[in-house]
Amino acid sequence: MAIFSTRASRRFNPQVPRITISYRRDDSAAITGRIFDRLVARYGTGSVFRDIDNIPLGEDFREYINRMIAQTDITLVVVGKRWFGARRGRRRIDDPEDPVRVEVETALRAGTAVVPVLVEGSGMPNRDQLPDSLKDLVYRNGLDVDSGRDFDQHIDRLIRSIDPILAQRADEKQERTEAARRNRNNLDELRARVEDTLRKLSSIADDENLTTAKGLVEELRNRRDYPTMGRLVEAVSRIDPRDPKNRRFYAQYLIEDGKATAAADVLMALTRRLPKDNPEHAEATGLLGRVYKQIFLDAGDKTNVGAREALKQAIETYRKPFETSHANTWHGVNLIALVSRARRLGLRVASDLVPTAVAKTVVAALEATPESARDEWYLPTLAEAQLGLGDYDAVERTIRQYAAADDAWPFPIASTLRQFTQVWDLESEGDRGAGIVAALRARLLSLPGGNIEMTPDEVRQARAEAAPSEGQLEAILGQHGARTYRWWKQGLDRALSVAAIRERLGDRIGSGFLVRGADIGFERRNELLVMTNFHVVNEAGANEGIPPDRAEIVFEADDEPRPYLVDRIVWSSPPHLHDATLLRLQDPITGIEPLPIARGLPVVEPSAVVYIIGHPGGRDLAFSCQDNELLDHEGPPGGKRRIQGVSRVHYRAPTEGGSSGSPVFNADLWEVIALHHKGGKTGLQKLNDKPGSYAANEGISIQSIRDAVKGE
Repeated sequence: MAIFSTRASRRFNPQVPRITISYRRDDSAAITGRIFDRLVARYGTGSVFRDIDNIPLGEDFREYINRMIAQTDITLVVVGKRWFGARRGRRRIDDPEDPVRVEVETALRAGTAVVPVLVEGSGMPNRDQLPDSLKDLVYRNGLDVDSGRDFDQHIDRLIRSIDPILAQRADEKQERTEAARRNRNNLDELRARVEDTLRKLSSIADDENLTTAKGLVEELRNRRDYPTMGRLVEAVSRIDPRDPKNRRFYAQYLIEDGKATAAADVLMALTRRLPKDNPEHAEATGLLGRVYKQIFLDAGDKTNVGAREALKQAIETYRKPFETSHANTWHGVNLIALVSRARRLGLRVASDLVPTAVAKTVVAALEATPESARDEWYLPTLAEAQLGLGDYDAVERTIRQYAAADDAWPFPIASTLRQFTQVWDLESEGDRGAGIVAALRARLLSLPGGNIEMTPDEVRQARAEAAPSEGQLEAILGQHGARTYRWWKQGLDRALSVAAIRERLGDRIGSGFLVRGADIGFERRNELLVMTNFHVVNEAGANEGIPPDRAEIVFEADDEPRPYLVDRIVWSSPPHLHDATLLRLQDPITGIEPLPIARGLPVVEPSAVVYIIGHPGGRDLAFSCQDNELLDHEGPPGGKRRIQGVSRVHYRAPTEGGSSGSPVFNADLWEVIALHHKGGKTGLQKLNDKPGSYAANEGISIQSIRDAVKGE
């Protein structure tokens, strides 16, 4: 068995190479030990992993293997003459629960380098000797290693083969780190420019300041930073209320902020005063179609009179600019999508239109566009038109061109995802469509600015769907597609353990999450408890919280969500300390796993991010990765605690009321590092005696909470 390190309890350092050795003990323990020693001598004790003896009690070994393989650069599969294993007349490799099989399956799925190491004269297994999930192993180029006098020579050859693989992986990691750093620095710089521009606009602004502000509004739109965009677009409108492009951007901000009818008022006034030959007239008309489309999509019953009327208005609003000029291709793709949706719903709307004919016209218009005139919306528009033709291969190829790049922008990916899910309902169109949606969600969340909100029904559906094939994931997201998807899928699974804290017969007031007693230092090691903030639930209902007898806990992503009542509070710490409460529920929780607890806090570096799952604003579950930069923390090695026994964590995230009590996860393994405690737009004092303040959120380190629980 594999995947134990002498450094397993230490923090993962992404710059250190990681080699995993998979082997069967009763097949090759001795020679594997020698290989391990030589690799350690070459790469260091923290880089080579074998054995699995230290899996925490009660943890699913399959999940543990998944986490460890996800961090691995190269997996060596040591195959001896007894590698298939034998137990009671049956080969162990045929058992789906065989740990060696699980290790190799996981490594093959991960898309990383897998190298068979054939020892003691054994040969490569034949394809028909292997379970279906392992058959790809025979196509991986392997090496022979003997324990005799040729051992040193064979190991030197193995190391020469490993070195370029590790070098390539190191380059890829560095590229991703640099891309994340550039994105982060660019966003910080953009916000600083916005603040400077707002100050200038509030005094005596000149034409140059106004021109700069208008350009920044568009940049903020592309970054999906709508709260900041709203502040700036309002400031510009006060100075130049008749600028048509800025008014259109104002309407887009209102749509994203859930104010569709207010956006309609802005856009209708704009279209009335602009001549039809003004390019902004077509843009505003198209965005007005987006308003009607959103009203239709938000309707619970898509066939009621109001929904049908909104759909009809949306189709007519998109149709006019497209028929005026086929160069208005984004109007055309929305027309295709909405007419196609109407047909599937059985609604008699625009019965003279044939969606595939419109799609062919849009594709032809796009392909006729000179390359020099193709903007950032060319590829997303083409992908949607290709979907209108039912050409999934072309859709996947096109999406890859703008979604798989290291410097991909979230805005066009989010736009494609919104269209494919809300308008096309692509997840219901079979495995191919569901796979495209899953890949887009995974990629969006992995990008700075990629925020995803899903209803509990959507989470359940996404968790239940079959995984896209590795070929499809690679076609859409490139060589790291399978790894990106598995990371996203693990986040989906974590969402199951995040609960809404509700006032009985009332609304959501916060979030909480399931933990195991042993992981949080509680005396009843196997008991499952719910953790939330003191200011959400406490004995006296103080600090705007509610007492436990008025609370109910609902794991809304569960297949059969039900309200759990609170038996009692077993431990709590007030807001000026840990702001934490542990709740024992009246009924046992079944079918939901506790969240894994990280053993330490991540290293604070430019590429470090965190993730939050909760119920922002009392809405549905949200996966937050919008500028979730890890700013600082008071944990080791250099943290300076200002509050005895409390280690605080600072990060940026778009949290709202309702996020209180949410788990804060590390980036690579989705392990809980902190309990979300509070958010602040401005004025949060920096940690570790650093001067100044910043706009940030604050969590309490889960380890400092654990230490406090153990100490009582």
